[in-house]
Amino acid sequence: MMIKKILTLVLGLSLLCITPVIADGLDADTALLMHMDGADNGTTFSDSSTSNNKGNATVYADAVTKTGTKKWGTASGYFDGNADYLSYADDADWHFVADDTQDYTIDFWAKFTDHTASECFLETYNATGPYYFDFRHNDGTGLRLFLQVGGSIKINASGAEITDTDWHHIAICKVTSGGPTVEWGVYLDGTQTIYGSDNTEAAPTSILSIGADVVGNSGFAGNIDEFRIQKSNIFGAAPNDTPNDTITVPTAAYSEAEARRIMNVIN
Repeated sequence: MMIKKILTLVLGLSLLCITPVIADGLDADTALLMHMDGADNGTTFSDSSTSNNKGNATVYADAVTKTGTKKWGTASGYFDGNADYLSYADDADWHFVADDTQDYTIDFWAKFTDHTASECFLETYNATGPYYFDFRHNDGTGLRLFLQVGGSIKINASGAEITDTDWHHIAICKVTSGGPTVEWGVYLDGTQTIYGSDNTEAAPTSILSIGADVVGNSGFAGNIDEFRIQKSNIFGAAPNDTPNDTITVPTAAYSEAEARRIMNVIN
């Protein structure tokens, strides 16, 4: 028994030493976390967040998981650009501009198949108003962050075109510093490329779509992995209008469960 306890302690200390290589980023502020794991050509896309799990996404057209192409885990989500997308019903967790004191981080990995036309990564939308929160990549101009509330366009900023078919980490960071000033930064592979500032507060009912806009238009052609919505400034971003801020690019899939799993095996 004493030997077992000593072994458990030693292995536990070893686990603490290797913790930095197990990415965190899954905590009480995680509103949605989609590892995009599954079987080849699978049609189940699950939320792995713990505090307010949203269950499985509704799948439209031919969106599937692909095991042959992924950043981490067993698979990634594949979208062919032709009306493929995932959707979740309205939820306060993606009312991104409801509160000018609430920070947000939206990040994911993307790998393009091609770079034609306009390809939407994510959107929340309500025709009444209208209200748009839209993030996409346009051929020729690059990433674009767009926010419209009512008849007023609040943010319409572009920058950093992706021209290859490699994996890229993309993050949208809303930083409030407790309000009322709200600053937005878009980061490509850790480097800020877009800046916007607006403290409008609005919380219309909004469906969340991933891989196309909410009606399946402007579809993204390629793979998405490790898609997360975080209700915090988890990267410690400080967007500015130069722009020249940087964040640390994650080096592993977001997880708090892996450390617990290892300890359970030990015990």
